[in-house]
Amino acid sequence: MKKLSLILLTLLTVFAFCACSGENEEILVTEITTKSESQTSVQTTTQAITETSNQTATQTTTTTTEIINTETETTENMIKSTETTTEKKETNSIIIKAGDKSFSAQLYNNKTAQAFADMLPLTINMTELNGNEKYYYMNSPLPSDSSKVGMINNGDIMLYGDDCLVLFYDSFSTSYSYTKIGQIDNPQGLADTLGNGDIQITLDTEE
Repeated sequence: MKKLSLILLTLLTVFAFCACSGENEEILVTEITTKSESQTSVQTTTQAITETSNQTATQTTTTTTEIINTETETTENMIKSTETTTEKKETNSIIIKAGDKSFSAQLYNNKTAQAFADMLPLTINMTELNGNEKYYYMNSPLPSDSSKVGMINNGDIMLYGDDCLVLFYDSFSTSYSYTKIGQIDNPQGLADTLGNGDIQITLDTEE
């Protein structure tokens, strides 16, 4: 009986040990699985945060670039507007004085007219030609962009070649090429004022 009791006690101890070992293994497996899932969750969350940050940084960079481009375009437009305004101011009205008469003229918006305006005031002796114009060879050439004008109008101020200033006091058609400088506002009486011969005239900017 004692031996049988000892054997049963031994068997019970073995079964109890096995049961405890199984529970510990299950707990260990559960803990490992939980840790693995936690690490995966953390990695997923970290990756999501990183992707979001990258997207935000990209969007911020794109927005900043767009703002810079817009500011650059605005600055360029302001510079162009300023240049245009300055150009118009440089090519304004002038006064042509011949004898006791004065005529107001408007200069064209081109490089030739600007260079001509920079030379004023100017007093010159103009030579008669063909009963319709007075001309004068300048001491310095002007920038030119000549073309066939087709029609000359009374009061036209033009450049022939790059150094010959011409003031027309009659209207007619022509096959010659000129660079336009300006036009007298009201040429009425210009022919009578200039007369048939050479004449001294004064050109100055209008204040």
